[in-house]
Amino acid sequence: MSTDSLLELTELVLKNNIFEHNERKFRQKQGTAIGTKMAPPYAILFMDDLESKMLQEFHLKPFVWWRYIDDVFLIWQHGKESLQKFLDHLNSFHPSIKFTANISSHTVEYLDVKVIRQGNKLVTDLYVKPTDTHQYLHASSCHVYHSKRSIPYSQALRLNRICSETEFFDRRCNELEEWLSKRGYKERMVREQILKARKFKRNDLLTGCRREKTPPRLVFNITYHPAFRGMKNVLSKIHLLLTPDQEHRNVFPDIPVVGFRRGKSLKDLLVRAKLPKIQGNEGSSGCWKKRCEICPHIDETSSFKSQEGREYRIRSDKLNCDSKHVVYLVTCKTCGVQYVGSTCPPFRLRY
Repeated sequence: MSTDSLLELTELVLKNNIFEHNERKFRQKQGTAIGTKMAPPYAILFMDDLESKMLQEFHLKPFVWWRYIDDVFLIWQHGKESLQKFLDHLNSFHPSIKFTANISSHTVEYLDVKVIRQGNKLVTDLYVKPTDTHQYLHASSCHVYHSKRSIPYSQALRLNRICSETEFFDRRCNELEEWLSKRGYKERMVREQILKARKFKRNDLLTGCRREKTPPRLVFNITYHPAFRGMKNVLSKIHLLLTPDQEHRNVFPDIPVVGFRRGKSLKDLLVRAKLPKIQGNEGSSGCWKKRCEICPHIDETSSFKSQEGREYRIRSDKLNCDSKHVVYLVTCKTCGVQYVGSTCPPFRLRY
């Protein structure tokens, strides 16, 4: 794909964030939409270009300038007065990019890390916002067990990476145990996973490790339910029964890996994004095929009235004689009595 095509697609995404509020349509004219996948790369590219110009045009340079998207950690060695001038320079560079600064000579927070000055060295500890309620996945939630087990393990690995001192790491692990116990986790399981994470050396976690690539395997993916915990054993028995068949061995040389996807939550069932309706695509009409004898009896309308005179709007897409799974209304032309029925086969057969 050419650069021009990528730029056109990027512009299409960034300039067409359309939403609805109080039955009015709006289009965002400035900034990027929260949640779109294009926003983080766009913000990174924009800030990279902006920071290079800002740093280049100021006569003093920070000793350290580390940026993550739009959060910056810097070490300044030229005094507080020049630091304030530097911040004023940053905030006057662009009309919509303004920096707020937390300045300290002893400790400062950056993302989820607290940087503390101890003599001639810097040590790090975990930083938790005061508004953080530690709402980890509840132990009673309908999720596969290894997902719950991985929470204390992964959080303890995170603490091991962040905390540079053993004293800090021990204190944060004790807090993690308390937070998880309030969410219904068993103390024994939590301690086992924290102990497993303790065995790693911090330097190894910071440098990272390369995982060996495993050959791809077929995945049997189903929605998780507690009754499916033994699915791996069921697949093993089925595979063992079918192994003598040569065709089966060619298609399934190994037992498929069981993969669970999350079931629908209350949010998934109750919350939906409202999409703009296509005007003129709702209501009922005839199919107007040559041999159809029902079309003359169908009202071509987008609404109907009850016997009491209350009007209702037909919210479904165009319905006609061939529509299936519909609720229909029949009104007597003589006396006005109405009959409501439903049909799964096409309406013309029911009629």
